[in-house]
Amino acid sequence: MLKVIRDIAESIFQRNLSIHPFIHAETNASQHGVFRAVTRSSAGTTIIAQPKATNDSIILTDLMFTTDKVNGATATVRFTDGTNTINIIAADVTDAPCNIGIGFSGHWHGWGGARLELVTTGVVVATAALGYMRLGPDQTNQSYAEWNALR
Repeated sequence: MLKVIRDIAESIFQRNLSIHPFIHAETNASQHGVFRAVTRSSAGTTIIAQPKATNDSIILTDLMFTTDKVNGATATVRFTDGTNTINIIAADVTDAPCNIGIGFSGHWHGWGGARLELVTTGVVVATAALGYMRLGPDQTNQSYAEWNALR
């Protein structure tokens, strides 16, 4: 019985393809993107994602960020190479928790060697889930100075 149903479904599918051709397109992010989520519950730093090689960079596709409300606490998602740092989002959660979701549509990428980190101060529970793609050195090989000059 299942074989008969499968054969009928395949026949209908094949017939509709020949009558109604279609184009299927995907972005690089939908084909090669990955995600990682991290949670901190005390002050400190957690690496969310890092390049596989020195000259690789990371391009952001999505960000989901949540925190508790805690007096005197902050939570930050940032690009850094250990020397240069650019904050993506910095939330002071003294008066209210932070809950945000962003689907990036621009060219939100870091420079060669920059990693993504979640940094918290105070005893706050913060979670960052990032969608991203890694770009190899053949796609980008910009130092921080070159990258910063393009902004």
